[in-house]
This record gives sequence, structure tokens and C-alpha cells, in this order.
Amino acid sequence: MKYKVIILSALCFATAGNLSAQDLVVNGSFEDVDKKIKAPGQISLATGWTSPTATQADLISTEAKANEVGAPDNKFGKEKPRTGETYAGIVAYSYKDKESRSYISSELVKAMTEGEEYCVRFNVSLSDLSKYSINNVSALLSEKPIDMQASTESILLKPQVQHSRNKIMSQQVYWEPICTKYVAKGGEKFITIGNFASTDATDDKKVKRPAGFTGAQFNLAYYYIDDVTIVPSSKDECICEKEVFEDKPEIVESTVTTSVTAEELKSNIEGMVVSFETGYAVLSDENKENLDQLADFMKLDSDIIIVIHGHISENEFKNAKSRPKNLLLGFNRSKAAYEYLVAQKEIDRKRLKFEDVKNTQPVFTTDTEKKDAVNESVTFKAFGL
Repeated sequence: MKYKVIILSALCFATAGNLSAQDLVVNGSFEDVDKKIKAPGQISLATGWTSPTATQADLISTEAKANEVGAPDNKFGKEKPRTGETYAGIVAYSYKDKESRSYISSELVKAMTEGEEYCVRFNVSLSDLSKYSINNVSALLSEKPIDMQASTESILLKPQVQHSRNKIMSQQVYWEPICTKYVAKGGEKFITIGNFASTDATDDKKVKRPAGFTGAQFNLAYYYIDDVTIVPSSKDECICEKEVFEDKPEIVESTVTTSVTAEELKSNIEGMVVSFETGYAVLSDENKENLDQLADFMKLDSDIIIVIHGHISENEFKNAKSRPKNLLLGFNRSKAAYEYLVAQKEIDRKRLKFEDVKNTQPVFTTDTEKKDAVNESVTFKAFGL
């Protein structure tokens, strides 16, 4: 399905996934595969790629023989390749280090030239059944290969390529690029991708299981990786973070085909629950991050109209006799979300409505301890898809 996506230029988007004459990465889209993929841990079947530790990364493909590493559906969720038929998958973090991390590594076509500026780029998507998302998803450039084949320990080195704000990478619906301009010291011949920071130095955030998935979440952060490129920056603008749906006057509009279907987009929007503290309608930093993601979804399709529903819990409703302001919480919560999206994310107010549904449309009805917490929230209805 085609969506209107706001990007800096059609050329900039296209170069992210296609090899060029100057690209130093061998098989950066993982399409050249030696044999049929029959099990997890077979990254070495992709020409030019391997894992530098004993914990082998996955190769995931629409042509895989094993469902665990199939595409779009696989053990860790659902994701279509960004380009072609194949991509890689790594464990970048696990709760209390109960599982070893995995990495992917490749030798470049030739060594980098001292003093030359390159654009180093790769694309990531957090798997749907990851219970955590993290920062520190990075690329390391080195003169010699990292050889820890006998070890399952994490690689603790200083990478050169990561998001400019080293933000927590939590996008699950679309591929998000990470890139930077890098001035070579000279002789760099290998690229390795993963998490190179200690667990204590890694920020993690719990992720709610998206709507439509019934499997148990994994206690880790598992990232899909596709389209790794290194090109001289004079041949590439290297502004990949602005490719992702940033709506500014100088940006031109282009229509591109994405891997997100209308049904998937609607499901992800309507599966979002933004919770508030009991008795309050003030947006927290976590609320704002969730609304940032909603804004990204809306910028995928200019026809999307969102109705924001403000909820209160049964407890808040019952306590309204002694605390009358509770009856306004649904209104104030939905209004707070509306105003943030309009003022901070520059979403056209004509594409948003907000409604106070109080306790009449509970998000969660099962009688558990978390019922009230989930119902003290705002949810979303998507139209126009």
C-alpha cells in the first residue's frame, strides 16, 4: 500500500537501501545467501557477514525454511524486510543479562581512507514481542576484526555510530535509520553492529505488547537490522534522522511504498494506551514519548483522523463524591494529549478530536490490580484508513 511520507528528498530515501559503486559494505541488505535458512543463529549464511562472539545472530527471510526466522512472521514478531527478502536479527539487551547479546560483523570492500568523511548508515526495527527497548544501538568501525568466538560475553568498546541523541530505539511499525558522518582515522576495515555498552550504562524501557499479538513477550530487546551502507559523505547527505516523517516547510513530499499496511497501522494506533497517575491529567515524559510515536504514525498517512478518548477508572468515579474534579479527568486527559500533538508535534488540529468517555468505555475489564491503572488513560480511534 502506498502512503505519503515526508522526507528530505526521494534521492536521500532511496540511497539508504541500495548499494552504489562507492558503498564499502558487502551485501549490506543481506540478500546474497549461500544456503537455505533452516534455523536461528545462521547469520554466516549471508555472504560477508558473521557474528564475532559465540552467540550467533539470526538471518531472517521470506524464503527461510524455519518459521522461527521467517518473514514477515517470525519468533520475535512481524516485520517485512526493508528492501528485498532478508534481514538480520540481534539480541541487544536482556533483563539481568540472562541471555547473551549477539552482534553482526562484516569486512569492508576496502579500508577507509585517512581524513575522508563517510556516511555510515543502518536501519533498525524493534521486534513486536520484545519486552524492552534500549539506547546504545550502535555500529563500531575497527581496523581488525573482533574475535571473541570462544566467548558469550558482551563486547564493551566505544562505537562511532549511533543516533545523535542516543535515544531509546522503540519503533516497531517501521524501519528507523541510524546514521552519522564519520571522518576516518585510516585503515578501518570492519563494521560491527550491536550494543557495546555495559548493562548499567544502557537505558532500557519496558514495551507493551502491541495489539494483535498473543504470544508471551521475551525479556530482552531484539532488533531487526537491514540495509547497512558506508559511502563517502560527499555522495550522500547523511541526514537520515530527518527522513523519518519530520514535517518542516523546506521538506518536499514524496510518495513511497512502505511495508506498513492500513490494517497494521490502524491496529497499532488503536492498541496504544497512554496511562496517567491516579487523580491527575498531567503528561509525563513517558506519555510524551508515546504521543511522539502516535504523531509518527499520523505522518505516515495524511488522511488519518484520530479521536482521543479520555478515560477514568471505577475508583476515580466512585471517589468523585469527595473529589468532584475526578469527573473532569477524562476530559482533561484527552485535552492534554490533543494539545501536545497540536502544539509540540505540529499535527493539524483538523485531524484530531478529543472526547471524555469517563468510565463508560473501560480499556481493561478483568478484575485485577492493574485494571484501574490501565483505565486511567487515553486511547485512540483511527479513521480514514
